[in-house]
Amino acid sequence: MKLLQKWPEQYQAQLVCHYGTMLQLSLTESPSNLDEAFTLAWVQIAIAPCTVLLPGVSLREHDSSLIRAKTLVFA
Repeated sequence: MKLLQKWPEQYQAQLVCHYGTMLQLSLTESPSNLDEAFTLAWVQIAIAPCTVLLPGVSLREHDSSLIRAKTLVFA
């Protein structure tokens, strides 16, 4: 939870659902560049590796998708 504390300010993120072992956040602001998206992807890996380590999806593909993301899900 400590890693998520700055997200409301940085991305205007709001927790919209809690499924027990999963969190869903709504974003008003997405990362503005690949470096910021890469950092966000690493935080997702730290919090919930199953969310981003899908077969066939590289970390670089995932972080580039975060630039236009409006929702984050942590499983």
